[in-house]
Amino acid sequence: MSLKPEQLIQHCEIIIGSRRIKNKIVVLCEGEGGIWDTEGRPSPQSYSKMEQMPDANFYKACVPKLWSQYRPEFFNCGDRKDVLDTYFTLSKLHDENKDNSYLSLEKLFAIVDVDLQTQNITKEYSYSFSDTEAIFYDLYTKLNINEENAKQHRIWVTGLIHKEAYFIIPELQPIFDTFSTLYNSNSLVLRDIYLTMADALITDSDLKSNGSPRLVIEN
Repeated sequence: MSLKPEQLIQHCEIIIGSRRIKNKIVVLCEGEGGIWDTEGRPSPQSYSKMEQMPDANFYKACVPKLWSQYRPEFFNCGDRKDVLDTYFTLSKLHDENKDNSYLSLEKLFAIVDVDLQTQNITKEYSYSFSDTEAIFYDLYTKLNINEENAKQHRIWVTGLIHKEAYFIIPELQPIFDTFSTLYNSNSLVLRDIYLTMADALITDSDLKSNGSPRLVIEN
Protein backbone atom coordinates (compact mmCIF):
# COMPACT_ATOMS: atom_id res chain seq x y z
CA MET A 1 0.00 0.00 0.00
CA SER A 2 1.47 3.31 -1.10
CA LEU A 3 1.85 6.31 1.16
CA LYS A 4 -1.00 8.77 1.35
CA PRO A 5 -0.08 12.37 0.41
CA GLU A 6 -0.06 13.53 4.04
CA GLN A 7 2.07 10.52 5.04
CA LEU A 8 4.52 11.26 2.25
CA ILE A 9 5.01 14.86 3.41
CA GLN A 10 5.44 13.78 7.03
CA HIS A 11 7.87 11.07 5.97
CA CYS A 12 9.98 13.55 3.99
CA GLU A 13 9.91 16.21 6.69
CA ILE A 14 11.31 13.76 9.22
CA ILE A 15 14.14 12.73 6.88
CA ILE A 16 15.03 16.25 5.81
CA GLY A 17 15.04 17.47 9.41
CA SER A 18 17.24 14.66 10.73
CA ARG A 19 20.65 15.86 11.92
CA ARG A 20 22.21 12.50 11.12
CA ILE A 21 21.97 13.16 7.38
CA LYS A 22 24.02 16.37 7.58
CA ASN A 23 26.87 16.19 5.03
CA LYS A 24 26.05 12.52 4.48
CA ILE A 25 25.03 10.49 1.44
CA VAL A 26 21.33 9.65 1.76
CA VAL A 27 20.04 6.50 0.06
CA LEU A 28 16.31 5.84 -0.22
CA CYS A 29 15.30 2.22 -0.68
CA GLU A 30 12.33 -0.11 -0.62
CA GLY A 31 11.06 -1.67 2.59
CA GLU A 32 8.71 -0.98 5.47
CA GLY A 33 9.68 1.05 8.50
CA GLY A 34 9.50 4.57 9.85
CA ILE A 35 5.96 5.89 9.91
CA TRP A 36 4.55 2.40 9.30
CA ASP A 37 5.98 0.70 12.37
CA THR A 38 6.37 3.38 15.00
CA GLU A 39 4.19 3.70 18.07
CA GLY A 40 2.89 7.21 18.54
CA ARG A 41 4.34 10.13 16.60
CA PRO A 42 7.26 9.21 14.30
CA SER A 43 10.58 10.90 15.07
CA PRO A 44 14.16 10.97 13.73
CA GLN A 45 15.02 8.60 16.60
CA SER A 46 12.41 6.08 15.54
CA TYR A 47 13.58 6.38 11.94
CA SER A 48 17.10 5.28 12.92
CA LYS A 49 15.63 1.83 13.57
CA MET A 50 14.86 1.47 9.89
CA GLU A 51 18.47 0.56 9.17
CA GLN A 52 17.83 -2.69 11.01
CA MET A 53 15.05 -3.67 8.59
CA PRO A 54 15.01 -4.86 4.95
CA ASP A 55 15.97 -3.34 2.53
CA ALA A 56 18.05 -0.78 4.44
CA ASN A 57 19.90 -3.40 6.49
CA PHE A 58 20.85 -5.30 3.32
CA TYR A 59 22.41 -2.26 1.65
CA LYS A 60 24.06 -1.12 4.88
CA ALA A 61 25.72 -4.52 5.22
CA CYS A 62 27.12 -4.17 1.69
CA VAL A 63 29.09 -1.03 2.59
CA PRO A 64 32.77 -1.92 3.21
CA LYS A 65 33.88 -1.41 6.82
CA LEU A 66 36.74 0.77 5.62
CA TRP A 67 34.14 3.29 4.45
CA SER A 68 32.91 3.89 8.01
CA GLN A 69 33.43 7.67 7.76
CA TYR A 70 31.53 7.81 4.48
CA ARG A 71 28.74 5.36 5.31
CA PRO A 72 25.44 6.53 3.77
CA GLU A 73 22.26 6.94 5.75
CA PHE A 74 19.62 4.50 4.47
CA PHE A 75 15.88 5.09 4.69
CA ASN A 76 13.13 2.60 3.90
CA CYS A 77 10.37 4.33 1.97
CA GLY A 78 7.79 1.65 1.18
CA ASP A 79 7.30 0.30 -2.35
CA ARG A 80 8.98 1.47 -5.56
CA LYS A 81 6.46 4.25 -6.13
CA ASP A 82 6.94 5.48 -2.56
CA VAL A 83 10.72 5.54 -3.02
CA LEU A 84 10.44 7.62 -6.19
CA ASP A 85 7.84 9.94 -4.66
CA THR A 86 10.05 10.38 -1.58
CA TYR A 87 13.07 11.23 -3.74
CA PHE A 88 11.29 13.99 -5.64
CA THR A 89 9.36 15.30 -2.65
CA LEU A 90 12.59 15.61 -0.65
CA SER A 91 14.12 17.58 -3.50
CA LYS A 92 11.10 19.88 -3.63
CA LEU A 93 10.97 20.47 0.14
CA HIS A 94 14.70 21.17 0.26
CA ASP A 95 14.45 23.79 -2.49
CA GLU A 96 11.51 25.44 -0.75
CA ASN A 97 13.17 25.70 2.67
CA LYS A 98 16.92 25.18 2.56
CA ASP A 99 17.43 26.82 5.95
CA ASN A 100 15.58 23.99 7.70
CA SER A 101 17.07 21.17 5.67
CA TYR A 102 20.04 18.98 6.58
CA LEU A 103 19.93 17.38 3.14
CA SER A 104 22.62 17.78 0.50
CA LEU A 105 20.80 17.29 -2.80
CA GLU A 106 23.97 16.26 -4.62
CA LYS A 107 24.27 13.38 -2.13
CA LEU A 108 20.68 12.13 -2.46
CA PHE A 109 20.14 8.79 -4.21
CA ALA A 110 17.42 6.17 -4.54
CA ILE A 111 17.63 2.43 -5.21
CA VAL A 112 14.66 0.41 -6.46
CA ASP A 113 14.24 -3.10 -7.82
CA VAL A 114 13.67 -3.65 -11.53
CA ASP A 115 10.87 -6.15 -10.76
CA LEU A 116 8.58 -7.53 -13.45
CA GLN A 117 6.37 -4.48 -13.87
CA THR A 118 7.56 -1.09 -15.09
CA GLN A 119 7.16 1.83 -12.67
CA ASN A 120 6.53 5.11 -14.47
CA ILE A 121 8.05 8.37 -13.26
CA THR A 122 5.46 11.14 -13.17
CA LYS A 123 6.11 13.77 -15.83
CA GLU A 124 5.76 16.58 -13.31
CA TYR A 125 9.04 15.46 -11.73
CA SER A 126 11.02 16.37 -14.90
CA TYR A 127 13.48 13.49 -14.50
CA SER A 128 15.71 12.44 -17.40
CA PHE A 129 14.09 9.01 -17.65
CA SER A 130 10.42 8.17 -17.97
CA ASP A 131 10.35 4.88 -16.05
CA THR A 132 12.41 2.24 -14.24
CA GLU A 133 12.87 0.21 -17.43
CA ALA A 134 14.53 3.16 -19.17
CA ILE A 135 16.87 3.62 -16.19
CA PHE A 136 17.67 -0.11 -16.11
CA TYR A 137 18.65 -0.29 -19.78
CA ASP A 138 20.73 2.89 -19.56
CA LEU A 139 22.61 1.68 -16.48
CA TYR A 140 23.64 -1.72 -17.80
CA THR A 141 25.41 -2.94 -20.91
CA LYS A 142 25.52 -6.73 -21.28
CA LEU A 143 24.81 -7.12 -17.54
CA ASN A 144 27.70 -4.83 -16.60
CA ILE A 145 27.27 -1.32 -15.23
CA ASN A 146 27.87 1.30 -17.90
CA GLU A 147 30.23 3.50 -15.89
CA GLU A 148 29.96 6.45 -18.24
CA ASN A 149 26.15 6.48 -18.15
CA ALA A 150 26.06 5.80 -14.40
CA LYS A 151 27.48 9.25 -13.64
CA GLN A 152 24.17 10.93 -14.49
CA HIS A 153 21.94 8.64 -12.42
CA ARG A 154 20.49 9.61 -9.06
CA ILE A 155 17.92 6.82 -9.15
CA TRP A 156 19.42 3.36 -9.47
CA VAL A 157 17.59 0.21 -10.53
CA THR A 158 19.04 -3.08 -9.32
CA GLY A 159 20.33 -5.39 -12.04
CA LEU A 160 18.45 -8.47 -10.85
CA ILE A 161 14.81 -8.96 -10.01
CA HIS A 162 15.52 -9.84 -6.39
CA LYS A 163 18.49 -8.52 -4.39
CA GLU A 164 18.98 -11.96 -2.87
CA ALA A 165 19.98 -13.20 -6.32
CA TYR A 166 23.31 -11.39 -5.92
CA PHE A 167 24.30 -14.15 -3.51
CA ILE A 168 24.00 -16.85 -6.17
CA ILE A 169 25.98 -15.48 -9.09
CA PRO A 170 28.25 -18.26 -10.49
CA GLU A 171 31.49 -16.57 -9.42
CA LEU A 172 30.59 -17.18 -5.76
CA GLN A 173 30.70 -20.98 -5.98
CA PRO A 174 34.33 -21.16 -4.63
CA ILE A 175 33.24 -19.25 -1.53
CA PHE A 176 30.48 -21.74 -0.80
CA ASP A 177 32.97 -24.58 -1.38
CA THR A 178 35.43 -23.08 1.10
CA PHE A 179 32.90 -22.81 3.93
CA SER A 180 31.15 -26.16 3.32
CA THR A 181 27.79 -24.49 2.87
CA LEU A 182 24.77 -26.81 2.76
CA TYR A 183 21.64 -26.71 0.62
CA ASN A 184 18.90 -29.25 1.32
CA SER A 185 21.35 -31.12 3.57
CA ASN A 186 23.90 -31.45 0.75
CA SER A 187 26.89 -29.38 -0.30
CA LEU A 188 25.65 -26.21 -1.94
CA VAL A 189 26.04 -26.33 -5.71
CA LEU A 190 24.76 -23.23 -7.44
CA ARG A 191 23.78 -25.15 -10.57
CA ASP A 192 21.35 -27.22 -8.47
CA ILE A 193 19.76 -24.01 -7.20
CA TYR A 194 19.50 -22.68 -10.76
CA LEU A 195 17.66 -25.84 -11.81
CA THR A 196 15.29 -25.53 -8.85
CA MET A 197 14.62 -21.90 -9.80
CA ALA A 198 14.03 -22.85 -13.44
CA ASP A 199 11.48 -25.47 -12.42
CA ALA A 200 9.73 -22.98 -10.13
CA LEU A 201 9.47 -20.36 -12.89
CA ILE A 202 7.07 -22.60 -14.78
CA THR A 203 4.34 -21.98 -12.22
CA ASP A 204 5.28 -18.41 -11.19
CA SER A 205 2.11 -16.29 -11.34
CA ASP A 206 3.97 -12.99 -11.82
CA LEU A 207 5.79 -14.31 -14.87
CA LYS A 208 2.55 -15.60 -16.38
CA SER A 209 0.97 -12.17 -15.95
CA ASN A 210 3.91 -9.98 -16.91
CA GLY A 211 6.06 -11.82 -19.41
CA SER A 212 9.38 -13.65 -19.34
CA PRO A 213 12.15 -13.06 -16.72
CA ARG A 214 15.35 -11.15 -17.46
CA LEU A 215 17.49 -13.64 -15.54
CA VAL A 216 18.55 -16.37 -17.99
CA ILE A 217 19.72 -19.66 -16.52
CA GLU A 218 22.24 -21.39 -18.77
CA ASN A 219 23.46 -24.98 -18.62
